[in-house]
Amino acid sequence: MKEIKQDILIAKNITNNPIYLTSFTIDSQKPGKTLYIQGGVHGGEITLNIIKSLYDYIKKNIVCGKVIFVPFANPLSWMQSAYAYTVGK
Repeated sequence: MKEIKQDILIAKNITNNPIYLTSFTIDSQKPGKTLYIQGGVHGGEITLNIIKSLYDYIKKNIVCGKVIFVPFANPLSWMQSAYAYTVGK
């Protein structure tokens, strides 16, 4: 089993700081299908705990193929937060 974290530069914000889309892959290193799971499409979603639990479960139980997780598919909306809430929630 192999774990891969990948940061993909998707843009720069107004202050020229990079904005990354981060993916986490669990690869069984055995032939099989690929499953893609994403969350955080809207800034107010609170799916991170669910994705973390699912990631931990799959990491212990994967048999074949691989699973790709993108916990924050819209990182720009997650950057617009005040305390624990995103603007507009």
